[in-house]
Amino acid sequence: MPSAPLVSVIIPAYDAEDTILSAVQSVLDQTCPSFELLVVDDGSNDSTRARLDTLKDHRLHVVSGDHQGVMERARGEFVAFLDADDLWTRDKLERQVHALQSRPEAGAAYSWTAFVDERARFLFAKAPQHAEGDLYGDLLVNFSLASGSNAMARRRCLEAVGGFDRDCQPVEDWEYWVRVARRWPFVVVREYQVLYRLRAGSASPSQVDRYLERIRMVVDRELASAPTEVKRRGQECLANAHQHAASIHLWRAIGRHARRHAALCLARSIRLYPRALLERRTWAHVVLLVVAHLVPRRRGAATARALLRLYGRWARPR
Repeated sequence: MPSAPLVSVIIPAYDAEDTILSAVQSVLDQTCPSFELLVVDDGSNDSTRARLDTLKDHRLHVVSGDHQGVMERARGEFVAFLDADDLWTRDKLERQVHALQSRPEAGAAYSWTAFVDERARFLFAKAPQHAEGDLYGDLLVNFSLASGSNAMARRRCLEAVGGFDRDCQPVEDWEYWVRVARRWPFVVVREYQVLYRLRAGSASPSQVDRYLERIRMVVDRELASAPTEVKRRGQECLANAHQHAASIHLWRAIGRHARRHAALCLARSIRLYPRALLERRTWAHVVLLVVAHLVPRRRGAATARALLRLYGRWARPR
């Protein structure tokens, strides 16, 4: 066997023909000198596998199954995950490896996230976060990693917490990193290195309802044994989830029904956590709801992009 790579990157791919090549290329372009890329084709029905077969790179390995099973094949000291429709900057792996090597007590590293549209055009940047060390409460309450494409962890830490919990879909990534944060400190790379792709029209009301149900399930489970200071933030956590659900309805499913669902989620968020009325993002959502109501439906996609950019400007702390 050749020597083990420093980093194992895992990309789960299912019917990802539109974005898989750009995601893979963003890994192959990394400045990190030693990594393997495991792309897991979980039974795609489109041309995902055929497109992957056009790539010839000794670091790339395409396997069948799911990303939970492929963890056993990962040989790197560090492990990172990338969703098939997201992208990384070229120095993402190198900077996160350096951060972990510099802080041997840390179990995982994370970076800052920017949001892009279907064509990878910039929309807005998530507010910079500087928290390090014990991120358990922050990650549970504020969903601060933004996506499963962000963090890198030591493989031994991931092996210790076990695999992804299928019962938590579609929030299994978040629940997984919450478990990691419960046991190990995090270190931050203060750079925008994760490009999270947002797609208009990609979420139905029933999918958002399932998202909220799974959030509550995980929160209830975590709060049963969480430290007292975290337990006190349970309502805030659920309120944040409803804020995010309002955002999903606004930018992914522009239309009358989406606006109504967004308004309901926003109202629920305020009832759960009245202090949300003091937050900039709450009023940003109110403004976006008004704007969305005034725009003709035929301009839904363009409106979604404009609303996202506006949201980013309003919601970012000054």
